[in-house]
Amino acid sequence: MLIHDVECILCLLDSRIRELSKCTYNFNKVQELLNYIQKISQKKLSRTELFFNTYLYVLDLCNCNDLHIEEKKLLRNSFQNYLKYLESESNLINFVKYIALANNVDIEMRFYKLSSEVKLNFEDCIFYNITEEEILNLFKSHRNILYLLDNTGEHLVDLMFIKYLLNHGYNVWLAVKSKPYEIDVTYNELKNDLDNFSLKDIHVIILPSNKPIFSEIDLCNRTVSKIGRNCLIVSKGIANLESYIENFKHFSELNILFLFSCKCLPLSKIFNIPLGKSIIVHSEFVKKLFRKLISG
Repeated sequence: MLIHDVECILCLLDSRIRELSKCTYNFNKVQELLNYIQKISQKKLSRTELFFNTYLYVLDLCNCNDLHIEEKKLLRNSFQNYLKYLESESNLINFVKYIALANNVDIEMRFYKLSSEVKLNFEDCIFYNITEEEILNLFKSHRNILYLLDNTGEHLVDLMFIKYLLNHGYNVWLAVKSKPYEIDVTYNELKNDLDNFSLKDIHVIILPSNKPIFSEIDLCNRTVSKIGRNCLIVSKGIANLESYIENFKHFSELNILFLFSCKCLPLSKIFNIPLGKSIIVHSEFVKKLFRKLISG
């Protein structure tokens, strides 16, 4: 694991036991899960592999395809009211702030309480080692955009921004998972929304599993080559960030704008910001930051 072994394991235990309790309180099932986590955590796996494999294991224990259906409904409903603030928005920087802040709504996890309240406080949005002018220049110089979706609910805000980009002459490719992981939006959940937002003709890249695209190195490189190596990648959420950190040596040339909310203690310490703040940061700084941490 790359970020913080102890904290990540504690977060993993908290999340997976919480998910298992949604379908059973059978102690034998809990023991099976703990044994599996102990076994798999001894292997040299990345954080992404550890979190995603254990999620699949919980699905098997529960004989379930999706453990977060109710939360997804709640989050989707919460964001319906959020959309009205964006209907007349014409400022690109404000849109970037909105989509970063939208990532702050998530399921409960260690150090982060379940919240379905969508907040619009721009003061909670931090441009980390990048200026608004530099972001404007990024979008001016990159007309091809690869957009990586994250959570259900917030994806509605992403679609509003994508529609804005298309209306302003950008070409957008949308990457979405085919299988559930926690509250991440899947293609089956997205299809009707594309029609509702008049985006049914958009380029959609359906990822073959429930893992982030940066953990699928060959697929990511093929996708970027198809779009054009000079594209701008808009990456939503912590999982996309962390899987990039694990594999950034394979993506040295990619131009990525990460937008996520700080929901875990390790990232809070690494970026030196309070929990709950939303961050906008470029891949060049992320590489420098984590190269320093790894070498140190």
